[in-house]
Amino acid sequence: MIAVDIGGTNLRLAKLSNNLHIQERVSILTPKDGDSIVLAISNFAREFDEQTPIGISFAGVADLKNGVIINFTNKWIVNFPICAEILKLSGKKAILVHDASAAALGEMEQGSAKGLNNFIYVTLSTGIGGAFVFNGKVVDGEHGWAGEIGHMTLLQDGPTCNCGKRGCWEALAAGSGLRNQGLSSKEIFHQVRLGKKESYNKACEIAHWHGIGLANLTNALDPSVIVLGGGQMQSWSIMEGELMATLEDHLYPKRDAKELIKLAKLGDDGGLVGAAIVARRSQ
Repeated sequence: MIAVDIGGTNLRLAKLSNNLHIQERVSILTPKDGDSIVLAISNFAREFDEQTPIGISFAGVADLKNGVIINFTNKWIVNFPICAEILKLSGKKAILVHDASAAALGEMEQGSAKGLNNFIYVTLSTGIGGAFVFNGKVVDGEHGWAGEIGHMTLLQDGPTCNCGKRGCWEALAAGSGLRNQGLSSKEIFHQVRLGKKESYNKACEIAHWHGIGLANLTNALDPSVIVLGGGQMQSWSIMEGELMATLEDHLYPKRDAKELIKLAKLGDDGGLVGAAIVARRSQ
């Protein structure tokens, strides 16, 4: 099976076995236009005599039924019929799935959510997204847009988000939101490791907003666990104390935050495994 993960920073492509083990992989910087993404995917797919549809995990809003990316996470791709363009160029069918939904499926199959039927997956990275799994199935919502948790308002009149609204969770604590404030999450965490107190205070602020967002989700949906993934989890040891304390303070009814939070096991591979699962199911 062929799986693709289109992220705000990197485009990952992989060939997976029938038992979902990655056999070959390629990672490049995500091109800034839809046609270049289609070309990269089609060129990779041509290397394999593969009949299963291509599973494509992506960050943003889409019409999943018709395979159209409505708004990519960084807004440089709008209303783009990616699945039709891949079919036209490569002759291969493609299936779209939200990146958080794909990662949730991967974790349910091989990772931290194995054996669980009711959980939430949250990715903390360039953007913030989520997937809700209930009774073993990902909930897409009426329009396929469920999981846009990064656009919950956490701070009225807060910083402007890429979506145009203010005070979104993503604007306050995601890589894209921090970049809009002239900051770099990667650099903040790096400076913390060098002992810079100012950066440590900013890292605690990021962790605080994550704790608030996760508490809101828990209070609304009562999951068995929340699985955390995404690039910021590389700095979990820095965020853990403030995030967990804030989360526990805002949970209602009270519950043990340590039992609630699990870290994703598959890392960047979660989206690829989940995309392959969706492709296989579509046959």
